[in-house]
Amino acid sequence: MKGQAFSEPSRSVESSVGSPSEFQTAIGRLASLPPHAKRELSVPLPKLADERTLELFPDFGLHVIKGNDFFLALRCVENYRTDAPTGHLHDDNLAIELFADGRLLISDPGTYVYTSLPNARNAYRSANAHHAPRAEGWDVTAMDPSLLFQCPKARTARLLYAGVDGFAAELMGSNGECLIRAIHIGAQTITISDGVERGTLRPLSVPPPYSNGYGKQVGSSPSPTILP
Repeated sequence: MKGQAFSEPSRSVESSVGSPSEFQTAIGRLASLPPHAKRELSVPLPKLADERTLELFPDFGLHVIKGNDFFLALRCVENYRTDAPTGHLHDDNLAIELFADGRLLISDPGTYVYTSLPNARNAYRSANAHHAPRAEGWDVTAMDPSLLFQCPKARTARLLYAGVDGFAAELMGSNGECLIRAIHIGAQTITISDGVERGTLRPLSVPPPYSNGYGKQVGSSPSPTILP
C-alpha cells in the first residue's frame, strides 16, 4: 500500500508569543484558584542556563526552550490536522518534558507497544502516562480502549504565552471549565503551576517505565517525573 505524503511542518524561531502581561495574567488566574483546583511544583536548578532560545512547531503543537544543558518542551496542540490519522494521538495536550543540569527530570514514556498488549498500549497513551494537568469528571482526549488505533475526540488548547522565561496555555472543557498551565523559569528555579477553573484538579500519576523502542522498557522503574 502506498503511503500518504505529508507536507513538512512549519517551524519558527521566536523571541516570544504573547506579552509578559498575558503571562502574568495566567499566573494570577492560577494563584486565585481554591486549593482543590490548583497545585505548584518548584524545581531547583542551580546550573540553569542564562542564554536560551525559543522554537515553535505549531503544526505539530510542540514548543521548545533550549539552552546549554537545558531543554523544556510543551505540548500545546491548537489545531489537529484533518489530513493526519488519529491512531498515534496520545492524551498529552499541555504535557511537558524537562532536561536540565545533566538530568532527565520529566519524560514522555514513549509508546512501548501497539496491538500485542492492549492494556499496555492504552496505559502508555493515557493522560496518566504524561506530565499534564487534568480535571476530575471530564477528559481532554476521548480514548476508547477497544480502538487501539483511533482517537474519537481530542480537545485543542491555546498558547497564551511562550518566551525564554516560560510558557502559559489553557484548554477548555465543554461546560466552561478551563485547564491552565504556566511554567516560569526563574534564576535558579522552574515553577510549574497547574489549575482548573470551575472544577477539581486531578493528581499527577506515576508514569509507566520509559520505553526506548518498540517492545522495550528501561527497567521497571517509572519514567522520570516530578510529583508533589
